[in-house]
Order: sequence, then structure tokens, then C-alpha cells
Amino acid sequence: MKWTWKAVKLLLVTVLLITAVRHFDLVRDSRGTVTIVLDGMALSAAEAETICQNEAEQDEPLSVCFFGEQTVQVSCEENGKNASVTLILAAGNFTLLAQGGTALNWMEDGCLLDQNTASSIFGTSQTSGQYLWISGEAYQVCATFESELPAVIRNAAASDENALTQAILKASSQDEDNLSGKAEQFLTRHSLSGTVVSTDHLIVLVGDLLLLVPLALLGRLVGTIMRERASRPRRKEDRFVRGNAGLLFISIFVTIWLALHYFEIPSDMIPTRWSDFSFWGTWLEEQKKNILLLLTTPLGKIQTQILWNCLISLSADLAAAFLALL
Repeated sequence: MKWTWKAVKLLLVTVLLITAVRHFDLVRDSRGTVTIVLDGMALSAAEAETICQNEAEQDEPLSVCFFGEQTVQVSCEENGKNASVTLILAAGNFTLLAQGGTALNWMEDGCLLDQNTASSIFGTSQTSGQYLWISGEAYQVCATFESELPAVIRNAAASDENALTQAILKASSQDEDNLSGKAEQFLTRHSLSGTVVSTDHLIVLVGDLLLLVPLALLGRLVGTIMRERASRPRRKEDRFVRGNAGLLFISIFVTIWLALHYFEIPSDMIPTRWSDFSFWGTWLEEQKKNILLLLTTPLGKIQTQILWNCLISLSADLAAAFLALL
């Protein structure tokens, strides 16, 4: 019975760890982006396009998309169905807002629609080519995207005037370190003022905690072996160690593999002075404010799936570590 429980527990730990890793992989690609909430100012489409062009000429440019939100009614003339959604007006790199955004670069009268609203209005989430009416004008649906927020995305036009109040920035994959600092430089470079919001540190923290499970298993195995050495005769002790050698090797291998693939400590997560005991309290408070502020933006509402996957990964990881220590 004892060995059956150990086998079941090991199986549960393995399943939970795989679940944690898979859900973390779903959010890993979203790293390297920050959101900027402009302070007391709004840009027109022309101003946003000028800033995007000037940024592209920099030695180390950031990919940029400016956006703003409105609440509107959308409808389908063919079946008369309509829905209230958040209209996101955008200028710049649309792929930073949703997959399929590249189509908006060459379709000025195109739009992107969330899958839930597409199913509600058209009866299917595959609505590319259908026409959606927004504020009395027809827009062709280029693609749909996953979102908990009912939303439609279209190009910001000259008639929208000063409607862009936020921006999302993305660094190249080789230049993701201290992106918040680079975002501050972006604001200064283009004479803008705003609050920088990032979930990168949360994602990094969730990834680092994946090491908890193999480390907990290693600690449990080493502790058990040490106790057995003290309580068993030499021959029985050797048999016990050999019987657990495979599990010990697997734990070491998984620890090294996870460390090489997921463990990371960005420079701005390390206090400049080790005597700065308030650093982590301040850091955690900033991360909480970041997440709460991000959730008030349309981008944050669209990307709640990122936070949900982080929560699932963290919960599965902690549950697996707890079982490993039992």
C-alpha cells in the first residue's frame, strides 16, 4: 500500500508539473511587451503614425501600437443581430493587439472581431470576409481573435480626432532586458508623458517557480536517503539507495532542464544594495499596481487569458511541490 501511494503521488506530481509548464508556455511568448497609459493626453492617428515612423528610424527601435477605446454597437445587416462591444482604434503594429492584425495594414476598411461576438452575431467564429457595421459604416472582418472582452479593432482614422490614449511596445527577442526603462526612454524621446505597465516580472516569477517541484522532490529524496542510512544496516541501505537512484537522477535532470529553459533573473529584479530590505516589498506593490492598472485597459481585458494561464501554472506548480514534500 505504501508503494502504491508513492506511485500515485509521483504520477500526480508529474501531471501537475506538466500542466504548469504547458500553461506557462502559453504566456511565455507575451514577454517583452509593456503598456503605456498616456497621462492627460490623447493622440490623433496622424500624430501616432509620425511617432511610429520616427521610432522605426532609431538604432534600437521598439515596435509600437497606439490605441484607444470606445463603447459602440455593432451589427450585421443580413440577419439584424447586434451587440455592444468595446471599439479599439489603433495605429501602428496591429499584431501587438491581436493575432491577424497584419491584415489591417492593407485594409483600411477592415476590422478584427473577438470570437465570442463573432459567434453571437454571425453564428460562427470563422467570419473572415463578412461585413460588420460599426457606427453606421461597413467594415470587412479580416480575422477573429480570442478575448474575454467583447471587442472589435479597426484603424484609427482622421475623423476619430484625438482618440489614442495608450500604447503597447515590444522589444526584439534579443533586447528584452529592462524594457520598462526603454519604455521610459521612448516617452522622453517622443515628448510624451505616461505610466509604464508591464507583466514581464510576473511571468518571469511564475517561470522561476517551476523549479520548486524538482527541488522539493530532490530535498525529499535526499532527506529520506539520509534517514535510511542512519537507521538501516549497510546492505539494506545500499539496496534502498540503488532503488531510488533512478528517481534521483530524473529529479536532477528535470531541475537542470527547467533551470536552463525557464529560470531567469532580470537585472531590475535584483536590489542595487543588499541592505535595501524594503526592495521586495516595494517591488511586489509595484507589480500589484501594474496588474490592476493593466486590467483597466482594453488591452488588459483582452489579455486576461495571460493572467489566467499564469494563475493555473502557479497553482499547479505549488500543488505539485506540496505533494512532492508529503
